Amino acid sequence: MIGSTCPNVDGWDDTFEWCEPFGETPMEQDEPNSEKVGEDSQASKDSHDSDDNEDSEDSQDSDYIVDEDNLLDDLEVDMKNFHLNIYKEVEWVGSFPDDRDETVEGDEELEVINTEEFIFASSSDEGEASKKRKKIRDLQRAHKNEAAAVKDPFYIHQTFSTAKEVKQQIYLHSIQSRRELDFVKNDKNRIRVVCKGTIPNLGILETGGTSKSNDKVGPGQKKKKVKDGSIHKCPWVLLESKWKKDINWTVKTYEKQHTCLQTRKIRACNYKFLSEQIVDTVEENQEIPLRALREMLEKKYQVGLSDMKVHRAKTKALESIRGDFAAQYSCLRDYLQEVQSRNPNTTVKLQVQSEPCYAFETRVFERVYICLGPLKSGFAAGKRDLLGLDGAFMKGPYHGMIMTVVGLDGNNCTYPMAYAVVEAENINSWTWFLTNLGDDLGLYANSNFTFISDRQKGLLHAPEKLFPATEHRYCLRHLHENMKHKWRGKEFKDCLWKCATCTTIPQFNSATEELKRLNSEAYDWLNSIPPKHWEGTL
Repeated sequence: MIGSTCPNVDGWDDTFEWCEPFGETPMEQDEPNSEKVGEDSQASKDSHDSDDNEDSEDSQDSDYIVDEDNLLDDLEVDMKNFHLNIYKEVEWVGSFPDDRDETVEGDEELEVINTEEFIFASSSDEGEASKKRKKIRDLQRAHKNEAAAVKDPFYIHQTFSTAKEVKQQIYLHSIQSRRELDFVKNDKNRIRVVCKGTIPNLGILETGGTSKSNDKVGPGQKKKKVKDGSIHKCPWVLLESKWKKDINWTVKTYEKQHTCLQTRKIRACNYKFLSEQIVDTVEENQEIPLRALREMLEKKYQVGLSDMKVHRAKTKALESIRGDFAAQYSCLRDYLQEVQSRNPNTTVKLQVQSEPCYAFETRVFERVYICLGPLKSGFAAGKRDLLGLDGAFMKGPYHGMIMTVVGLDGNNCTYPMAYAVVEAENINSWTWFLTNLGDDLGLYANSNFTFISDRQKGLLHAPEKLFPATEHRYCLRHLHENMKHKWRGKEFKDCLWKCATCTTIPQFNSATEELKRLNSEAYDWLNSIPPKHWEGTL
């Protein structure tokens, strides 16, 4: 056996034995040789420890070694521009000191709480830990109640300029506190408001205890007979008055404490109040759904709302944004007079329904035509024999059509001429519009003009009826839009464009034959439209 020394360990001897491999006889050596072997083993152990220390040092140094590929050059900052952009007139208030006191008032008694005390608390510390937990719950409850508390809007001797301002403040407090407030007096000199909330009757005794129907009352206790509406009223009350000589309303009596339960049905939370709260939201997104508005308002005010109330609130908000359409029609006559007074030589023609409606004091609107005087003068000075006609649908509660006519100025830019609002787009309305336009622009039956339109109803026959000598062309883009309903693709578009831009009749015939080879039905559809209305040479 080869012996070696090792540090003292409990339960072990100072020496331990090395076991020889199985089947080999141990070699006997002298005592000096054994000491030499022990020295060699100690030396190998020391060398192994030194290697471990070097490896650990290398691993620590490797954390601070940066590869050559990852080296970053220091940035050079020009401090001259930095100092030029500093405002010297700004007063330096200094930085926060490191030893500043960050304690919160009211928490002096709260000690630093260690979470380990709650996890590894012994039986002797359970009482102290429970006290700390109770203190934490009390602080959290107080903070929650403080956040949910409603700011008191009234105080004694508070003044208001008008009674409307007083009522608005009362309505707002009713909604924020979720209490039903009732106006007991509401006249020219006094406004008295009380809370209609009640306290539930829990069988309270005079001694402060609760009683049951089968419990016997002790000798020192006596049941208190509570009548309906006696002690169970909320004590909140507000009285504001104004003497005849006073200008402002003054708060004379005010009891701010509410002892009743809150409710989710508030009469003051009507659609008028809600419309004022959502007008900004509706203005940003007028297509916002009612469900989103309802969820937003219920989350904000914690009240119950019906879909009809939210719908009426949104409708009123849209009226405040867009205006009242019916009221705008009543102002139409004043608007036309103002247009004529501000623009000399302006033509205005207002047409109402011939049969009177006995449900209204005035006639019902039908059509209006407007051609500004300066536009007529500009067209007469540099007119070009080209006019474009178009119509568009009107959106809103009152449907209709708006008709426009534009020309070209000397820079080939759009030059508006006249516009009209009619009940529908048909041959009757277009004939009425073009008749008024011809009177203003001096167009006659033999005038040499060119009209461009989109082949809508009424425009196919009205220009030919009033101005037979003029040419009527169709917009090629609208023609292609009609073609795309049945024949889509770039090939059909190129063939249509090639047919419309031909300069000679043989080229036009060749282009139409190409369309016929591509699709015979498309060729028949295009031939059904007279080429003189859309081809350049015919």
